[in-house]
Amino acid sequence: MEELDPVRVLLFVTLRRRDLLPMRRIADELDGRGYETMLSGISDFLYAVQAFRPHVVVFGRCDHHFAHWLRAMSGCVVLSLNTEQGGHAEQAVVTQFVWGQADAGPPALESVDYHLLVDETTKRFLEPHIDPDRLVVVGYTRLLRSEPAAEPRPVSSPLVVGFAAGEAPRSIERLYEHFNIGLDLAQADLNHEQGHIAYNLLEWMWINRLVSDLRNRYECIVRIRQSDTRFLLDEAGVEIDRSEDPSEFFNRADVVVFGRSTIGVEALMAGVPTISISRFMEPLIESYRAPFISYVSLSWQPETFDEMDALLDRRQQSDLPLTPDDDSYLRFVTDTFYSGNLPDRSAQKIADVVDGAALEGEASLDLGRLFASVDAFSGLSRLMLRLAAQTSPRLIHRLVLLYLKVRRRYSRDTYLRAGVYIP
Repeated sequence: MEELDPVRVLLFVTLRRRDLLPMRRIADELDGRGYETMLSGISDFLYAVQAFRPHVVVFGRCDHHFAHWLRAMSGCVVLSLNTEQGGHAEQAVVTQFVWGQADAGPPALESVDYHLLVDETTKRFLEPHIDPDRLVVVGYTRLLRSEPAAEPRPVSSPLVVGFAAGEAPRSIERLYEHFNIGLDLAQADLNHEQGHIAYNLLEWMWINRLVSDLRNRYECIVRIRQSDTRFLLDEAGVEIDRSEDPSEFFNRADVVVFGRSTIGVEALMAGVPTISISRFMEPLIESYRAPFISYVSLSWQPETFDEMDALLDRRQQSDLPLTPDDDSYLRFVTDTFYSGNLPDRSAQKIADVVDGAALEGEASLDLGRLFASVDAFSGLSRLMLRLAAQTSPRLIHRLVLLYLKVRRRYSRDTYLRAGVYIP
């Protein structure tokens, strides 16, 4: 590498609707500092490594199949931006980072140079398990505002009720598969694993019921998760939001109804009051304890439909505060999602980590190790990766991207069409 050559940074977009916005923010900051950046998705990442030969990789979670990718990659600095962060309890944090999706093997913690963390609490939970020198607090990269909203935004006329959809139910066979995976984990909490499945199913039923009851009185928008093409049993009279990031959804909705997703606290920080229906699942309140999750507890939590109806009436009359306790909400989100600093500087802090990293060289892939570790590669993928290694990696990368775009256009695969980022 010549002294004047720009340092190349490859940013991995695991899921388009969740990760594209923060990775673009980071890329914009790095571009402004003179770095050369490239964004890639799941389907083209390995080809992008071969073609772009980055000095730095900003990754997502380092578990599941992605752990094998990282172990087959060498010569570059790896920053891991775990997507499951913000207000979680200690056991949840340790599970996400240290145990990971254990059915596919342990996370590749040894392949990560720096873990980018949302707040000091997360760092404290991880220090007994991961070298503290590799733990860097940067904040929450999915923020839509430089500072959290302190009051609700003005109400539309008529009232617009936004619903944040949870996981759409799968077939009985898929539910059973999920049940088995959860119970087979080495550190499994059997009560929690069963509660997770039961909660998701009940949440789906309740949101379908509430949309059916409310769409004749209010304008309703339902934001669907990235890999689902359908969540509602009846979409008549309802707008479905599939936008790249939630900013348009928050701009349209006067109130957001959700279960236990972090989209609830993201809506609050954007100035939209939220109503969690987690207490509607009364049999699971004490066992699964969704209402007590830190970022859920900030929202209004009716126990009955009549109580929820009263909250909607108050919002329609501009008489509903942002949260039941605005002071507690502001302290929590400032300390957690803004990592104790206002305004938000998450992208700048990540760029600072890149500035200070001791560069090793350019990334390279050990295809032998990669193919030996991952059985999921098709024959075509193996052939194209080998061709990229032996011929022109940039040409192969362009051909792969062209193939992916054509395939997405005609495919019925919901994950490829709605979830995967293709540059």
